[in-house]
Amino acid sequence: DAHLLLKEQGYNMRIQNLDHWFTSLYNYFKEKGFYCIITSRVVNLLTLGFTIFFSGFLLLYVNWNYLTTECAAAGSECDILRDATYASPLRHRSAFTNLVVVVYLILFSLYWTWSLVRLAIDLRPLLEMRAFCNHKLQLSDRDIQTITWPEVVARVVHLQATTRLCIVRDLNEHDIVARILRKENYLLGMLNRGVLGLQLDAVPGMKGHVWLTKCVEWNIDWAIFNGMFDDDFSIRGSFYDVAALRLRMRYLAVANLLMSPFLAIFMVMYFLLHNAEKFYHQPGSVGHRQWSTHAWWRLREFNELTHFAEHRLAAAHRPATRYVGQFPSPVVSMLAKFVSYIVGAFAAVAIACALLDDRLLHAEVMGRDLLWFTAIMGTVLAASRGMIGEENRVFEPNRVMAEVVGHTHYLPRHWRNLAHNQEVQAEFEKMFQFKAGLFLQEMLSIFTVPFILWYPMCASAPDIVQFVRQFTVHRQGVGHICSLSAFDFRRHGNSKYGAPVNARKTARSKQGKMEKSFLSFHAHYPTWEPDASGREMLSSLAGFRSSMHEAAAG
Repeated sequence: DAHLLLKEQGYNMRIQNLDHWFTSLYNYFKEKGFYCIITSRVVNLLTLGFTIFFSGFLLLYVNWNYLTTECAAAGSECDILRDATYASPLRHRSAFTNLVVVVYLILFSLYWTWSLVRLAIDLRPLLEMRAFCNHKLQLSDRDIQTITWPEVVARVVHLQATTRLCIVRDLNEHDIVARILRKENYLLGMLNRGVLGLQLDAVPGMKGHVWLTKCVEWNIDWAIFNGMFDDDFSIRGSFYDVAALRLRMRYLAVANLLMSPFLAIFMVMYFLLHNAEKFYHQPGSVGHRQWSTHAWWRLREFNELTHFAEHRLAAAHRPATRYVGQFPSPVVSMLAKFVSYIVGAFAAVAIACALLDDRLLHAEVMGRDLLWFTAIMGTVLAASRGMIGEENRVFEPNRVMAEVVGHTHYLPRHWRNLAHNQEVQAEFEKMFQFKAGLFLQEMLSIFTVPFILWYPMCASAPDIVQFVRQFTVHRQGVGHICSLSAFDFRRHGNSKYGAPVNARKTARSKQGKMEKSFLSFHAHYPTWEPDASGREMLSSLAGFRSSMHEAAAG
């Protein structure tokens, strides 16, 4: 069932890994076709190359001591490239500093080279995917930029009337998505059931904090899912060896410990180069929030492709911002108003001086010209005004929370009708954090990942293996998948959320995640035909909806 053979007028294509092929088709759709993918990859290579080159220049060649003292005093007479750079950069710093910077540059230069080689290798598969979309799915390069994913899947399903994709049976919409998200569904199930150990409770001040950042996510993928399936998409027998799983985690912990300084240097450099101009011209953006990586995985549903999840969370962003804004700190608002008034007064004087004679902007005050103070005051003024609570705000947190839940589909029992509660607010703000705070967490996670892998993740290895044993089902033509993503209501149903069967508590998903995922999946793929239990659930919900409408009308 892992082979595809297409023959049409000299157009031959043989695919031995349907998981990889369907994932490539989805990525081709998501990234808007061949030319957009190539352009994106080339731009990413140029961005990475510039970051490596420029960070190497800043770390090795710039004489920062001279630049901030003598060069600053000389003003316009100082030529930075001539006077504030080293001709022989390795002679002016300690051997340890030089070693760290040089190793950092070598490692990321090798990564850049690998990315370039990978682009060259991927060219042929991309051309083959383009030919498949053009000839088999009748989708031009322009069509792929506007068509929806369910339409693409519908064409693939209909294609099986003339072209065999799977030798066992025809694949439906659920089979295709289950292949694309095979690993992600297992991760969603583990997080929903609380299997993964991602807390460092022994560290003071970190009790209860869940460490799930991008760095942690990548390591989970390598430790658990890399090599989990064999060529027939069945779970390898060796995966159930707890000792081997722990050993992989400890190898990764050591590798992360060795790589952490170099990853941190790159992260800082990229963040500064990417955001410095934005923070300077839009200081208020420092206070912008976004969903954390932990929130992303907590709110994502089974069999939900990334662009659907991104759309839901993007739609929830505005009401989420309004909900957080329901709880301004009166003290912070009053202090921000005071700072805004003081800084605004000085800024008004600076503007008046510029109107009288723009040469006054170069007059010095305490060793700095007035133009420098004007720039600083503008930044402080914008930041302080962003901290002032909105006046005449109507306090209705439960209504705003309902808007958020309409998109996130996430409402724990202890949140219901308690959106005004401080505990609920605190939990929500952990999911919807300041961008600067998320960056700091990402930076810290680079150094905490080795300890997370060595201690709590190793301790949870038996639970991970047991989860895979308990929540795995084999589907003909698909292979092993997480049974929660299979919408198996007989094994995992929760009647409180509309399932036709009420399974034991230890087998159900928490907060009706499987039932919610089923309804969302059916809404996205209306042509998909669920099994008998799924149809029963849809029928009962339709009956409930019609009775509610009749009651409202009566």
